[in-house]
Amino acid sequence: LLSLASIHLYTFYALGARWHGLQTRVLSSLWRLFRGKKRNVLRGRIDACDYSLDQLLLGTMLFTLLVFLFPTTFVYYLLFFLLYSAVSVLQACL
Repeated sequence: LLSLASIHLYTFYALGARWHGLQTRVLSSLWRLFRGKKRNVLRGRIDACDYSLDQLLLGTMLFTLLVFLFPTTFVYYLLFFLLYSAVSVLQACL
């Protein structure tokens, strides 16, 4: 009964975790863009790459947006993680 009453907490926690992970991966990719590097998925390493001015400008705008949104999404994720953990502990005790 408690798990059914707290399904919304788990849903928000799962969505927050997915968004936080996506945002972290995008930020790391944009950071590599500034350093002139890109990830080579076929060889599993970081290679050097030359980017055009348009790519750097778009990367700068996206990076700025995500850096300023990161604290908000992290607190959102942390809040629902703590709430879901508290409900899980309470459910284990009962």
